[in-house]
Amino acid sequence: MWKRITSIWIIGIFLLILPLVFGASTNLILQDADTEILNDAYVDESLADSNLGSETTIRVRDNSSGSARRSFVMFNISGISSGFIVNEAYFRWTTTVFEAIGRPRAFEVNTTWNEMEITWNNQMDGSLWDDAKMNTSLAESNSSGTGLGNHTFNVTNMVRRAISESRGNITIMIITTSGGAGLEALANSKESGKDTSEFPMLNVTFTEISLPATEKYIINAKDFLNLPIVNLTVNITNGSNLDEFNVILSTVNGTINIDNRTVEAFGKDFYTFLIMANDSGGWFNATIQNVNITDGGITTAEMFQSVLRVTAFDAFDNSTISSFSATTNFSASEGSGSTTNGELLLLMNLGNYSLTVSASGFEDTNIDFHRLALDNTTLNVSMGSTFSFSLFREETGLPFNTNATNQTKLEIVCPQETIRVIFNNVSNISKIINCQFTLMQIVVDYGTQGSYFRTLIPDFTQRQIDWYLIDLNLGDIVIQRIISLLDLTKEFVSAKLTVKRAVNGTTKNVIEQRFDASDEVNLFLVKNGLYTMEIDNGVQTILLGNLIPTEAGTQTITLPAIEFVPQETILGGNVTFSYTFNATQGILRMQYLDTSNKTTLIRFTVFENSTMQVFSGESLNNASAIITFNQVVGNITYNTELFVQHQDFINFTDKKVFFQLTGTSSGALDLEGWTPAEQRDLKKWFAFIFLAIWGLMFSRLHAGIGMTTLIIWLWIFRIFEWVEVSGLIFGFLALLAVIGWVVEAMRKN
Repeated sequence: MWKRITSIWIIGIFLLILPLVFGASTNLILQDADTEILNDAYVDESLADSNLGSETTIRVRDNSSGSARRSFVMFNISGISSGFIVNEAYFRWTTTVFEAIGRPRAFEVNTTWNEMEITWNNQMDGSLWDDAKMNTSLAESNSSGTGLGNHTFNVTNMVRRAISESRGNITIMIITTSGGAGLEALANSKESGKDTSEFPMLNVTFTEISLPATEKYIINAKDFLNLPIVNLTVNITNGSNLDEFNVILSTVNGTINIDNRTVEAFGKDFYTFLIMANDSGGWFNATIQNVNITDGGITTAEMFQSVLRVTAFDAFDNSTISSFSATTNFSASEGSGSTTNGELLLLMNLGNYSLTVSASGFEDTNIDFHRLALDNTTLNVSMGSTFSFSLFREETGLPFNTNATNQTKLEIVCPQETIRVIFNNVSNISKIINCQFTLMQIVVDYGTQGSYFRTLIPDFTQRQIDWYLIDLNLGDIVIQRIISLLDLTKEFVSAKLTVKRAVNGTTKNVIEQRFDASDEVNLFLVKNGLYTMEIDNGVQTILLGNLIPTEAGTQTITLPAIEFVPQETILGGNVTFSYTFNATQGILRMQYLDTSNKTTLIRFTVFENSTMQVFSGESLNNASAIITFNQVVGNITYNTELFVQHQDFINFTDKKVFFQLTGTSSGALDLEGWTPAEQRDLKKWFAFIFLAIWGLMFSRLHAGIGMTTLIIWLWIFRIFEWVEVSGLIFGFLALLAVIGWVVEAMRKN
């Protein structure tokens, strides 16, 4: 039944078109069976597959007993077009039985259905409608009553949405989620035969827009490949208060048309769109703000499924590259861009990608990867540089003939990988390297003739790497020499051996190789070639001299050459030992010599601050030993214990204490404008002159006081590293001080 509440009541079909002509406020009550109430039914969880659409009541019950009930009512709203503004809409449900079930709740169901088909199971499992069409989270409304009689629900937003989507009908679901087991509420259905006034009712108050529609505003969306996204939902608001204006529109054909009359009455021109893609695969939402929709126009949202943050690093020092660009194998708009702040945000679809990252001073880096829907991750790109490798014959300096070899293979050893490069009939190859390599090794294989290798350890900045190789096919004879290092002090652990040779009048590094765990390097050299060798431990480089390989064999090098100066002697001079302590060089060394060759064990132990053992070394050599602790730190007291077993006595122990103040290059009190050497000389002469004057002034009158204070001053200058004074001198001065005190006492007596 249509009712127009004005000065008169007009019944008939004219009421269906009258609101479209006049701009007055209209109140529409929908309650007639079959024409206005299209469907009403309830479903019962305990009768899950039963249809109850012909029942004379519609019921609700909570789920505490496992037999919940829900009611559904569908109203015909086809008489309200999008040319009207819905001011208010209320749903009234009149109960004839109301037990203690709590406050009923109403939800919108966005689909069509038939009261003679609906069951508990098909409304739950999606065979009748899916969850996406049950907008419970967006359109919930609570009843205004809690007892028997009328229950009113505000469904304004539900009706606005249904009209804006031109659905022609709206379904309201009534449920309750509280109450005792088995308790329920009942209302008459349109099949009850009761008076129409007792049926469910929808009351809509709406206003016709007085101005004719002049413009349409279009909303659509596409992905980064410019393909349309057809299943869209847009939430339109004009402020933080959603009650002021909040409408949700949907489409499955890719375009949402907005008649500007639907927003004109609100008096605002600028709105915010929250655009949601419902197409399969998963999409991030797009928010577009400050859109004027009253004057017509179009908004096309670029939707994306994946977010990728790209950062770039220098492969050789791990520093951040601030400026770089990235492009993919798709269109320029998808997964492409540039940055100057070290991070690039790429918006992409799901799928497989090939990404190219470019930066000034680095070679382009290509990375293949796969993106999933709703991925939000970071990709760290390590960028390298192009290294060029050239092969030459060592004897002539001419290009090396790789075609005559079985295989010529270059291996670039990095911490996490080994890069392999094969020289196929070429003597020059370029390769992008993006790892911190530790060495490079080239292996030349001549098949049945044998093979050999050579290594180089170039700097990261050396982009042109020249290899000088031995050509067996041209008569070069390979001599294998093993260089064995006898490292007396362990100062040359993992030291680098460099082998040089003059090629066409220019000295070239033909081999750079570190000593292995056995302190050996394996060299392949040209017979009768003149080579120069040097060793580098990172602190110093020592020239070892020349080598002319004539035959295979092993050559031993002893480092360092330590001069032995005995400090203490036992067994009539047959056994001597001494100590070297230098905190600046980090060395505490013990040297031992037994001319009788009767020593059976030598053990040298170092303690930090008397108690904590930090080092222990042993030797079973019966004649001599050098044991070095090479991790000494300044300003720390070290206690040492030398333990010796000898055939002429059971054992022998010698204990010492070492300390050295460090942290300044020229002693305390740095002088600006003076070099460290000049400061040391100046402070040394000042200290000696001061001590001489002090001793003469006081010793003439008070010998004991003068010598005692002289020793104190000397100790202070030694602590400040202004002078170097041995314990022997301190002992001699202490003896003079004692004599001074004795003389003072005799003088008084």
